[in-house]
Amino acid sequence: MRTQAVTQNQEIDKLVLQRLEQLTSAVTYLAQLTGARLNRTQLMERFEVSRSTLTKLEKDPAFPKSIKGKWCISDILEWERSR
Repeated sequence: MRTQAVTQNQEIDKLVLQRLEQLTSAVTYLAQLTGARLNRTQLMERFEVSRSTLTKLEKDPAFPKSIKGKWCISDILEWERSR
């Protein structure tokens, strides 16, 4: 009985993760279509970091590059997924 409950929970977890991945892909696609961007303040709020921490992140070659001080949301989402 306990083994069956654990297996069911694992299946539910797997389905939730699959759905979350689908939703994340859809949001990334919509962000690409619209070209939506975040400015520095919005990015700091999203990551809950200070300006100096964001500056350190920008030095990481894997971190998305800004264009005129704004970051494409789809690039940020892809970077978050890769971490």
